[in-house]
Amino acid sequence: SPDGSRIAFTSTRGGLPAVYLMNADGSNVTRLTKNRWAVDATPSWAPDGSRLAFSSTLSGRVQILEINPDGTGQTVITTGAGINAMPSWTTPLIP
Repeated sequence: SPDGSRIAFTSTRGGLPAVYLMNADGSNVTRLTKNRWAVDATPSWAPDGSRLAFSSTLSGRVQILEINPDGTGQTVITTGAGINAMPSWTTPLIP
């Protein structure tokens, strides 16, 4: 996370790859994504720590979704026919 307190990661500990969150010391491991038949991977923190973007095969092709760090508010971001993977965030330039 931007403040260094938490780590978002991908794991297959529950079967297919899913996005997990844990404290920086390795405690309190929590599964964020619960998309039963999808591969969810490559989480990326928003600069302010409010959301995570990740790649998912939820729709049958690779798309980018967002989720809150508490596992709520999952939203599909990309809808195109292409492969949308490896999300990353940028911060706007301030003049």
